[in-house]
Amino acid sequence: MSRKIYCLLASLVIFALVLIPSLHTPMLSDDYYYISIANLHDQIAHYREWSGRILTNMLSSYMMYYVPHALYETLTAIALTATICFIACIPNALMKNELNFHPLSALGLFALYWIANPSLGETTFWFVGAANYLWTTFYVSFFILTIALQKPKITWWKLPFALLLGFAAGCSNENTSIVTLLLTISFIIYKKNLSAIYPYLIGLIIGIGVLLLGPGTANRSLYFTDWHNLTMLGKIELQLFTRMPDSMSIFWQIYIVIVILAFLIGLNGSYSKKHIAFSAIFFVSAILCNAAFIASPFMPPRAYSGALFMILLSVSFLTSAVLDNKKTIYEYTGLSIAGIFILLYFIPSYYIMTNAILGSWNQEKIRLSMIHEQVSRGIKEITIPDLYMPKLIKSTDGYPVYKHPARNDFFHVNSINEEQTQFDYSSLNKQKTFVVNSSIYKEIMLDKVTFYTEHLYGSEKIILKLSGDINRELNDGKVIYVHLFMDNGKFVNKDTAMKAIFIDGSYYTYTNTTDIDFSKIKQIELGMYDAKTGAPFSKLVINI
Repeated sequence: MSRKIYCLLASLVIFALVLIPSLHTPMLSDDYYYISIANLHDQIAHYREWSGRILTNMLSSYMMYYVPHALYETLTAIALTATICFIACIPNALMKNELNFHPLSALGLFALYWIANPSLGETTFWFVGAANYLWTTFYVSFFILTIALQKPKITWWKLPFALLLGFAAGCSNENTSIVTLLLTISFIIYKKNLSAIYPYLIGLIIGIGVLLLGPGTANRSLYFTDWHNLTMLGKIELQLFTRMPDSMSIFWQIYIVIVILAFLIGLNGSYSKKHIAFSAIFFVSAILCNAAFIASPFMPPRAYSGALFMILLSVSFLTSAVLDNKKTIYEYTGLSIAGIFILLYFIPSYYIMTNAILGSWNQEKIRLSMIHEQVSRGIKEITIPDLYMPKLIKSTDGYPVYKHPARNDFFHVNSINEEQTQFDYSSLNKQKTFVVNSSIYKEIMLDKVTFYTEHLYGSEKIILKLSGDINRELNDGKVIYVHLFMDNGKFVNKDTAMKAIFIDGSYYTYTNTTDIDFSKIKQIELGMYDAKTGAPFSKLVINI
């Protein structure tokens, strides 16, 4: 097959891998606010009061309001796929003025994007986060690729497109836009081709002006009083010795790949020095993207995405240098080592993250059902379980934790209280379960006992499903005893007084059993007793 076919297949693989979790990401955090301001009046007010990212804000608001969830998530998956392909294309665009890429380069870059992403859930799957970071990276990558391919003369009909694309790249996000401007000016000087690039440059400058000079940007900054109270020396110290090490160290997997590729290039002196030079330029650009936050009072992990984009461009040039040249056994060996290293992290990360997102989607169905049921009964103070996500490869990979109060208005209630849970309650029907349906104390019924396991790695619990207000009894000094009799004759005590969570019509409590092998449990005795006197009230026996 031709390279074009392989490139198409690589693109489809990337798209499919992103689409699966994207389609199953529920509405989160600020989504509820931005869907409520899908009109020009509120957008202008938001620009004046809070955020200069007017293009991003309008994209997220109008997409969520007017476009079905499945469609805007599909478009986001397309945007990420296109961004990866653009990054893979840029070396040949700059070096040869050709629009093509090596399929292995695209696949490797995507895997690195995934495993080294500073905040995967917030930048890629949470839609408002994706609008602020993934979509803006799409604009900038498309901008760089376009000017790299621009011919010496620009035709008149391309002028509106050039201005619009430049504006989108400039109005992307604060740190990346400034670095993109520096790169564009450097490219113009390098190519000596201002006459063909100037419309893109004008649009870029206008976009940066709209972004950085927006009154909302300044207003939001005022909320960070601790940062404003720092002296200039204090801000420099914070940036150099706290923020920069944190923001650059998260890309350590990429550094290892860079070292491997640089070693391969060093073995063969025939590689183009331009590849190395451009790689170095974009590596420095990654540092500048994070260094630009010296002027920002806030630098969350998701803000490192601009640096991630630039450092992936750096990798792309090195990868292009190795893949597009004649390879010896050394190159094949080095590329194999790099590939195995990347897959070692990508496969478990993708499996765990995607399963966590699928679980959150099913949990959200339960949560929404509970909200609608309570609203139908006229309840204005809603209680639901929170979204549970298992342990991820990186702690920063999860969803945003902020609960925007606009969600209350969305459901027409006064408040929505989320009770913390420690298990995926949507997966209980897939776990090994024993039906009991017996009284554990007076009118309180023990309905089911579930052996709960999170695969690969995670927690194990015995979860009890109960009917009746068990928390009233637990608060009154009673304890649920859970006695495990193992097949080797040993007895393990797993009593619990853990507060039960009300989920979809039943109460659930649990006891941690991380140290227990479920397959070796022979019998379980359960019941309730008085914590002060030790007097038992009931006894139930489950033979495994």
